[in-house]
Amino acid sequence: MMQEQSEVIQAETGLQIKTEAHLQTTCLRSLRQSLKATREFRGGYVLLVSLRALPELRPVRLNYHAHISVVLATYFTEQASVMTLTALLFDRVWHWK
Repeated sequence: MMQEQSEVIQAETGLQIKTEAHLQTTCLRSLRQSLKATREFRGGYVLLVSLRALPELRPVRLNYHAHISVVLATYFTEQASVMTLTALLFDRVWHWK
């Protein structure tokens, strides 16, 4: 189940975000697809409850969260760099005399 959730999120991180609205749409789609994957996974609810309830599964849950956090942080850092560079280039070309 967690692998399917990761695949949903990683598929979205391949997109080049161009506007704030595009970012919102992409995030909402990613959340919905991740929720759908969880609901469709046989035993998904029990697995989620177990990940929180059993101390022995805490490392699995936290490692997954750390992994997804790194994936998303890397993606948003790259997006910010591209958007900043694009804005700078646009500004230079637009105001070039």
